[in-house]
Amino acid sequence: MTSTSSAIAGSAMRREIAEQPGLVSALLARSRPVDLAAEIRGRRPDHLQIVARGTSGHAALHVKYLAESRLGLPLAIVAPSVVTQLDGAPWRRDDIVLAASQSGASPDLTACVASARAVGALTIAFVNAPGSALADAAERVEPLHAGEEVAVAATKSYTATLVALGRLVDALEPARETDWTALPAELGAILEDDSWLPSAVDRVTSADAIAVLGRGFGFATAREAALKIMETCGIPSLAYSSAEFRHGPIAFVGPKVVVIAVGDVDADLLAACRARGAEIVAPPRSRLAPELRPIAEILPLQQLALECAIALGRDPDRPEALSKATLTL
Repeated sequence: MTSTSSAIAGSAMRREIAEQPGLVSALLARSRPVDLAAEIRGRRPDHLQIVARGTSGHAALHVKYLAESRLGLPLAIVAPSVVTQLDGAPWRRDDIVLAASQSGASPDLTACVASARAVGALTIAFVNAPGSALADAAERVEPLHAGEEVAVAATKSYTATLVALGRLVDALEPARETDWTALPAELGAILEDDSWLPSAVDRVTSADAIAVLGRGFGFATAREAALKIMETCGIPSLAYSSAEFRHGPIAFVGPKVVVIAVGDVDADLLAACRARGAEIVAPPRSRLAPELRPIAEILPLQQLALECAIALGRDPDRPEALSKATLTL
Protein backbone atom coordinates (compact mmCIF):
# COMPACT_ATOMS: atom_id res chain seq x y z
CA MET A 1 0.00 0.00 0.00
CA THR A 2 1.18 3.54 -0.76
CA SER A 3 0.19 6.35 1.57
CA THR A 4 0.68 10.09 1.70
CA SER A 5 0.58 12.42 4.69
CA SER A 6 0.35 15.65 2.70
CA ALA A 7 -2.83 15.09 0.70
CA ILE A 8 -5.89 12.91 0.38
CA ALA A 9 -5.11 9.83 -1.70
CA GLY A 10 -6.07 10.39 -5.33
CA SER A 11 -6.92 14.07 -4.89
CA ALA A 12 -4.63 15.19 -7.72
CA MET A 13 -5.85 12.54 -10.14
CA ARG A 14 -9.48 13.34 -9.27
CA ARG A 15 -8.89 17.05 -9.86
CA GLU A 16 -7.09 16.46 -13.16
CA ILE A 17 -9.83 14.18 -14.46
CA ALA A 18 -12.40 16.86 -13.61
CA GLU A 19 -10.37 19.55 -15.42
CA GLN A 20 -10.69 17.87 -18.80
CA PRO A 21 -13.95 19.39 -20.12
CA GLY A 22 -12.62 22.90 -19.47
CA LEU A 23 -9.18 22.01 -20.77
CA VAL A 24 -10.56 20.66 -24.04
CA SER A 25 -12.76 23.72 -24.45
CA ALA A 26 -9.67 25.92 -24.10
CA LEU A 27 -7.67 23.77 -26.53
CA LEU A 28 -10.41 23.99 -29.16
CA ALA A 29 -10.41 27.78 -28.87
CA ARG A 30 -6.86 27.75 -30.21
CA SER A 31 -6.36 27.81 -33.97
CA ARG A 32 -5.74 24.60 -35.87
CA PRO A 33 -2.12 23.98 -36.98
CA VAL A 34 -2.81 24.98 -40.59
CA ASP A 35 0.74 26.21 -41.33
CA LEU A 36 2.24 22.97 -40.06
CA ALA A 37 -0.27 20.98 -42.11
CA ALA A 38 0.65 22.96 -45.21
CA GLU A 39 4.34 22.20 -44.61
CA ILE A 40 3.57 18.50 -44.27
CA ARG A 41 1.43 18.44 -47.42
CA GLY A 42 4.23 20.24 -49.26
CA ARG A 43 6.46 17.23 -48.75
CA ARG A 44 3.86 14.97 -50.38
CA PRO A 45 4.36 12.13 -47.88
CA ASP A 46 3.30 8.60 -48.80
CA HIS A 47 3.39 7.59 -45.10
CA LEU A 48 3.85 9.05 -41.64
CA GLN A 49 5.88 7.88 -38.62
CA ILE A 50 5.53 8.45 -34.89
CA VAL A 51 7.58 7.61 -31.79
CA ALA A 52 6.05 7.47 -28.33
CA ARG A 53 5.87 5.31 -25.23
CA GLY A 54 3.35 4.50 -22.51
CA THR A 55 0.26 6.70 -22.42
CA SER A 56 1.59 8.79 -25.30
CA GLY A 57 2.06 5.54 -27.22
CA HIS A 58 -1.65 4.89 -26.90
CA ALA A 59 -2.35 8.33 -28.34
CA ALA A 60 -0.02 7.36 -31.18
CA LEU A 61 -2.10 4.24 -31.75
CA HIS A 62 -5.24 6.38 -31.98
CA VAL A 63 -3.68 8.70 -34.55
CA LYS A 64 -2.58 5.65 -36.56
CA TYR A 65 -6.22 4.62 -36.96
CA LEU A 66 -7.16 8.24 -37.63
CA ALA A 67 -4.51 8.92 -40.29
CA GLU A 68 -5.02 5.63 -42.09
CA SER A 69 -8.82 5.91 -42.18
CA ARG A 70 -9.14 9.64 -42.77
CA LEU A 71 -6.04 10.48 -44.81
CA GLY A 72 -5.29 7.14 -46.46
CA LEU A 73 -1.70 7.45 -45.21
CA PRO A 74 -0.03 4.49 -43.50
CA LEU A 75 1.34 5.56 -40.12
CA ALA A 76 4.16 3.52 -38.62
CA ILE A 77 4.64 3.46 -34.86
CA VAL A 78 8.43 3.20 -34.78
CA ALA A 79 10.10 1.16 -32.04
CA PRO A 80 12.63 3.48 -30.33
CA SER A 81 14.87 0.49 -29.62
CA VAL A 82 15.54 0.23 -33.36
CA VAL A 83 17.52 3.46 -32.98
CA THR A 84 18.93 3.22 -29.47
CA GLN A 85 19.65 -0.53 -29.20
CA LEU A 86 19.93 -1.77 -32.78
CA ASP A 87 21.67 1.23 -34.40
CA GLY A 88 18.92 1.60 -37.01
CA ALA A 89 17.71 4.76 -38.72
CA PRO A 90 14.28 3.97 -40.22
CA TRP A 91 13.75 7.35 -41.89
CA ARG A 92 14.57 9.12 -45.08
CA ARG A 93 14.91 12.70 -46.20
CA ASP A 94 11.45 14.32 -46.45
CA ASP A 95 9.83 11.82 -44.08
CA ILE A 96 7.41 13.21 -41.50
CA VAL A 97 8.30 12.01 -38.01
CA LEU A 98 6.01 12.87 -35.11
CA ALA A 99 6.90 12.38 -31.46
CA ALA A 100 4.49 12.43 -28.54
CA SER A 101 5.51 12.75 -24.89
CA GLN A 102 4.14 14.34 -21.75
CA SER A 103 7.47 15.18 -20.13
CA GLY A 104 9.67 15.29 -23.23
CA ALA A 105 12.43 13.83 -21.03
CA SER A 106 12.85 10.28 -22.31
CA PRO A 107 16.30 9.84 -23.89
CA ASP A 108 15.16 7.20 -26.41
CA LEU A 109 12.48 9.43 -27.94
CA THR A 110 14.94 12.33 -28.07
CA ALA A 111 17.49 10.11 -29.78
CA CYS A 112 14.92 9.06 -32.39
CA VAL A 113 13.95 12.63 -33.18
CA ALA A 114 17.59 13.72 -33.41
CA SER A 115 18.36 10.79 -35.71
CA ALA A 116 15.42 11.58 -37.99
CA ARG A 117 16.19 15.27 -38.13
CA ALA A 118 19.82 14.55 -39.02
CA VAL A 119 18.78 12.86 -42.28
CA GLY A 120 16.41 15.67 -43.26
CA ALA A 121 13.07 14.40 -41.95
CA LEU A 122 10.58 16.95 -40.68
CA THR A 123 10.37 16.28 -36.95
CA ILE A 124 7.41 17.49 -34.88
CA ALA A 125 7.22 17.08 -31.09
CA PHE A 126 3.88 17.08 -29.28
CA VAL A 127 4.91 17.73 -25.69
CA ASN A 128 3.52 19.18 -22.50
CA ALA A 129 6.96 20.59 -21.66
CA PRO A 130 8.03 22.94 -24.48
CA GLY A 131 11.49 23.47 -22.94
CA SER A 132 12.27 19.75 -22.71
CA ALA A 133 15.05 17.80 -24.40
CA LEU A 134 12.60 16.31 -26.91
CA ALA A 135 11.28 19.74 -27.83
CA ASP A 136 14.84 21.01 -28.31
CA ALA A 137 15.65 18.07 -30.60
CA ALA A 138 12.64 18.57 -32.88
CA GLU A 139 12.36 21.02 -35.74
CA ARG A 140 8.76 21.93 -34.84
CA VAL A 141 7.08 21.86 -31.43
CA GLU A 142 3.35 21.62 -30.77
CA PRO A 143 2.75 22.29 -27.04
CA LEU A 144 -0.08 20.28 -25.50
CA HIS A 145 -1.14 23.13 -23.16
CA ALA A 146 -2.42 20.63 -20.57
CA GLY A 147 -0.90 22.54 -17.65
CA GLU A 148 0.95 20.93 -14.77
CA GLU A 149 -0.06 17.33 -14.17
CA VAL A 150 0.72 16.22 -10.62
CA ALA A 151 -0.64 12.68 -10.49
CA VAL A 152 1.75 10.05 -11.82
CA ALA A 153 -1.16 8.41 -13.68
CA ALA A 154 -1.59 10.65 -16.72
CA THR A 155 -5.13 11.77 -17.52
CA LYS A 156 -5.50 15.28 -18.91
CA SER A 157 -2.20 15.16 -20.81
CA TYR A 158 -3.48 12.07 -22.66
CA THR A 159 -6.67 13.89 -23.63
CA ALA A 160 -4.65 16.92 -24.74
CA THR A 161 -2.47 14.68 -26.92
CA LEU A 162 -5.53 13.13 -28.58
CA VAL A 163 -6.90 16.61 -29.31
CA ALA A 164 -3.58 17.92 -30.65
CA LEU A 165 -3.01 14.94 -32.96
CA GLY A 166 -6.65 14.92 -34.06
CA ARG A 167 -6.55 18.60 -34.93
CA LEU A 168 -3.45 18.02 -37.04
CA VAL A 169 -5.22 15.29 -38.99
CA ASP A 170 -8.15 17.69 -39.48
CA ALA A 171 -5.82 20.38 -40.78
CA LEU A 172 -4.28 17.88 -43.20
CA GLU A 173 -7.73 17.21 -44.65
CA PRO A 174 -9.50 20.62 -44.60
CA ALA A 175 -12.35 19.45 -46.85
CA ARG A 176 -13.50 16.98 -44.19
CA GLU A 177 -13.01 18.82 -40.91
CA THR A 178 -14.44 17.15 -37.82
CA ASP A 179 -17.10 19.04 -35.86
CA TRP A 180 -15.53 19.33 -32.41
CA THR A 181 -18.09 21.75 -30.94
CA ALA A 182 -20.03 19.17 -28.89
CA LEU A 183 -16.91 17.58 -27.35
CA PRO A 184 -16.51 19.65 -24.14
CA ALA A 185 -20.16 19.23 -23.16
CA GLU A 186 -19.95 15.50 -23.90
CA LEU A 187 -16.92 15.19 -21.62
CA GLY A 188 -18.85 16.89 -18.84
CA ALA A 189 -21.89 14.67 -19.34
CA ILE A 190 -19.92 11.42 -19.41
CA LEU A 191 -18.13 12.36 -16.18
CA GLU A 192 -21.45 13.04 -14.47
CA ASP A 193 -22.79 9.59 -15.36
CA ASP A 194 -21.29 7.66 -12.47
CA SER A 195 -24.21 5.33 -11.73
CA TRP A 196 -22.27 2.41 -13.25
CA LEU A 197 -19.18 2.92 -11.07
CA PRO A 198 -20.04 1.21 -7.74
CA SER A 199 -20.78 -2.20 -9.28
CA ALA A 200 -17.81 -1.86 -11.65
CA VAL A 201 -15.47 -1.05 -8.76
CA ASP A 202 -16.74 -4.07 -6.82
CA ARG A 203 -16.10 -6.36 -9.80
CA VAL A 204 -12.68 -4.99 -10.73
CA THR A 205 -11.28 -4.92 -7.18
CA SER A 206 -12.37 -8.54 -6.68
CA ALA A 207 -10.72 -9.73 -9.89
CA ASP A 208 -7.47 -11.61 -10.29
CA ALA A 209 -7.02 -10.27 -13.82
CA ILE A 210 -8.63 -7.83 -16.25
CA ALA A 211 -9.08 -8.06 -20.02
CA VAL A 212 -9.97 -4.78 -21.75
CA LEU A 213 -11.39 -5.22 -25.23
CA GLY A 214 -11.77 -2.65 -27.99
CA ARG A 215 -11.48 -2.38 -31.74
CA GLY A 216 -10.77 0.34 -34.28
CA PHE A 217 -11.00 3.73 -32.59
CA GLY A 218 -11.72 1.91 -29.33
CA PHE A 219 -8.46 -0.05 -29.27
CA ALA A 220 -6.26 2.81 -28.03
CA THR A 221 -8.82 3.46 -25.29
CA ALA A 222 -8.64 -0.20 -24.26
CA ARG A 223 -4.84 -0.03 -24.12
CA GLU A 224 -4.86 3.14 -22.06
CA ALA A 225 -7.54 1.83 -19.69
CA ALA A 226 -5.58 -1.36 -19.03
CA LEU A 227 -2.48 0.68 -18.25
CA LYS A 228 -4.38 2.98 -15.89
CA ILE A 229 -5.84 0.06 -13.92
CA MET A 230 -2.52 -1.76 -13.77
CA GLU A 231 -0.44 1.22 -12.65
CA THR A 232 -2.92 2.55 -10.08
CA CYS A 233 -4.33 -0.74 -8.74
CA GLY A 234 -1.61 -3.29 -9.37
CA ILE A 235 -4.11 -5.70 -10.94
CA PRO A 236 -2.78 -7.54 -14.02
CA SER A 237 -4.66 -5.90 -16.90
CA LEU A 238 -4.25 -6.71 -20.57
CA ALA A 239 -5.79 -4.97 -23.58
CA TYR A 240 -6.70 -6.75 -26.79
CA SER A 241 -8.36 -5.99 -30.06
CA SER A 242 -11.68 -7.79 -29.82
CA ALA A 243 -10.92 -9.18 -33.27
CA GLU A 244 -7.76 -10.83 -31.93
CA PHE A 245 -9.17 -12.01 -28.62
CA ARG A 246 -10.66 -15.22 -30.02
CA HIS A 247 -7.25 -16.11 -31.52
CA GLY A 248 -5.95 -17.44 -28.22
CA PRO A 249 -6.24 -14.91 -25.36
CA ILE A 250 -9.84 -15.88 -24.55
CA ALA A 251 -8.36 -19.08 -23.09
CA PHE A 252 -7.33 -17.23 -19.90
CA VAL A 253 -10.89 -15.97 -19.28
CA GLY A 254 -12.72 -17.60 -16.40
CA PRO A 255 -14.03 -16.92 -12.90
CA LYS A 256 -12.15 -14.05 -11.18
CA VAL A 257 -11.50 -12.43 -14.57
CA VAL A 258 -13.29 -9.19 -15.48
CA VAL A 259 -13.78 -8.21 -19.12
CA ILE A 260 -14.17 -4.49 -19.80
CA ALA A 261 -15.87 -3.74 -23.12
CA VAL A 262 -14.84 -0.47 -24.80
CA GLY A 263 -17.09 0.70 -27.62
CA ASP A 264 -18.59 -1.78 -30.06
CA VAL A 265 -17.48 -5.19 -28.81
CA ASP A 266 -19.17 -8.19 -30.44
CA ALA A 267 -22.07 -9.35 -28.25
CA ASP A 268 -21.32 -12.98 -29.10
CA LEU A 269 -17.76 -12.56 -27.83
CA LEU A 270 -18.99 -11.08 -24.55
CA ALA A 271 -21.48 -13.94 -24.23
CA ALA A 272 -18.63 -16.41 -24.71
CA CYS A 273 -16.69 -14.66 -21.93
CA ARG A 274 -19.72 -14.84 -19.62
CA ALA A 275 -20.11 -18.52 -20.41
CA ARG A 276 -16.54 -19.01 -19.17
CA GLY A 277 -17.42 -17.35 -15.86
CA ALA A 278 -16.14 -13.81 -16.49
CA GLU A 279 -17.81 -10.67 -15.19
CA ILE A 280 -18.49 -7.99 -17.82
CA VAL A 281 -18.09 -4.24 -17.24
CA ALA A 282 -19.53 -1.84 -19.84
CA PRO A 283 -18.56 1.82 -19.22
CA PRO A 284 -20.71 4.67 -20.56
CA ARG A 285 -20.68 5.17 -24.32
CA SER A 286 -20.24 8.47 -26.16
CA ARG A 287 -22.69 9.78 -28.76
CA LEU A 288 -19.99 11.65 -30.69
CA ALA A 289 -18.56 10.88 -34.12
CA PRO A 290 -16.44 7.69 -33.99
CA GLU A 291 -13.11 9.53 -34.26
CA LEU A 292 -13.98 11.70 -31.22
CA ARG A 293 -15.33 8.94 -28.98
CA PRO A 294 -11.90 7.93 -27.62
CA ILE A 295 -11.49 11.42 -26.13
CA ALA A 296 -14.74 11.01 -24.21
CA GLU A 297 -14.74 7.29 -23.48
CA ILE A 298 -11.39 7.23 -21.69
CA LEU A 299 -12.73 9.54 -18.96
CA PRO A 300 -15.01 7.01 -17.20
CA LEU A 301 -12.19 4.48 -17.35
CA GLN A 302 -9.87 6.97 -15.67
CA GLN A 303 -12.55 7.35 -13.00
CA LEU A 304 -12.73 3.57 -12.66
CA ALA A 305 -8.98 3.28 -12.12
CA LEU A 306 -9.07 6.07 -9.54
CA GLU A 307 -11.97 4.64 -7.53
CA CYS A 308 -10.62 1.08 -7.65
CA ALA A 309 -7.23 2.22 -6.38
CA ILE A 310 -8.82 4.07 -3.47
CA ALA A 311 -11.03 1.07 -2.68
CA LEU A 312 -7.88 -1.06 -2.52
CA GLY A 313 -6.19 1.39 -0.13
CA ARG A 314 -3.72 2.66 -2.71
CA ASP A 315 -2.83 6.22 -3.70
CA PRO A 316 -3.22 6.58 -7.48
CA ASP A 317 -1.37 9.89 -7.36
CA ARG A 318 1.81 8.09 -6.29
CA PRO A 319 1.80 4.46 -7.45
CA GLU A 320 4.58 2.30 -6.10
CA ALA A 321 7.67 1.90 -8.30
CA LEU A 322 6.54 4.62 -10.73
CA SER A 323 7.56 8.23 -11.37
CA LYS A 324 6.09 10.99 -13.51
CA ALA A 325 8.88 10.95 -16.09
CA THR A 326 10.10 7.53 -17.22
CA LEU A 327 13.62 7.64 -18.65
CA THR A 328 14.38 4.77 -21.02
CA LEU A 329 17.16 4.27 -23.56
